[in-house]
Amino acid sequence: MMPWKFIFWFGLFVFLNSIAMLQSVRTWSDKQLFPSNKIPEDGLSPRRSVVRRKIVLYHNFFRTKVRPTASNMLLMSWHPLAARQAQNYAERCVFLQHNDAAENTVPYLGSCGQNLFVASRKTPWFFAIKNWFLEYQNFTYGAPIRNLKAVGHYTQMVWATSHKVGCGVAHCPGGPWGTFYNYVCHYCPAGNVETIIQYPYKIGPQCGDCTESCVSDALCTNSCPVKDYFSNCNDLVRVANVCPQGTCNATCTCGNQRLHKNYPW
Repeated sequence: MMPWKFIFWFGLFVFLNSIAMLQSVRTWSDKQLFPSNKIPEDGLSPRRSVVRRKIVLYHNFFRTKVRPTASNMLLMSWHPLAARQAQNYAERCVFLQHNDAAENTVPYLGSCGQNLFVASRKTPWFFAIKNWFLEYQNFTYGAPIRNLKAVGHYTQMVWATSHKVGCGVAHCPGGPWGTFYNYVCHYCPAGNVETIIQYPYKIGPQCGDCTESCVSDALCTNSCPVKDYFSNCNDLVRVANVCPQGTCNATCTCGNQRLHKNYPW
């Protein structure tokens, strides 16, 4: 074969091979960047038990990862009513605006906190929940909170005594922001108490406050099924020597045997 013919055919081979490789990379990148193509229509719905289990699992996983470590971090479990309320609000398709807290109340635990996340396409729940947790990068335990929007999802998600979670998601077509997926999670009882928001949990060895009621060597299982509506219930009981039912339900019912305060110091 003449040298020029060899050079021609070799060059053509390299060119075509490069095109094939480029197309392969583009195809791989599309699959990596747009995982929503693989999510079935009902793959995000908390109406499915497998989705509910995953949402709870992800929350509990990240709650074990707080630093400094927490001695009173409660294990989260699913709350059906909180989930229905979250789903109802997700379907209203309000773009990144919280509703009135009075709409997010459940029996015995009072009002629930709320986290919001939006995406332009179907996004796995893990990504939404991790996105909230990553706000820890803006948070310093005990330091004043100067921008709640930069840390509020994180502090609510790891609020030690918020031990119930319920979530919903909705596809929101049209509107001034275009089509989006609206993710909502409610946490009961609510965290982010304004006066102590820089202390979402108690620092200490994991399960230090629940050595006899601990799972995964990190999460406490001795939650209280009711809540206090006053922050000074311990003082009220000590001074008056009477337990005011209706306002100090957790102190009266659970005492020190079950965790219900973020600030037991």
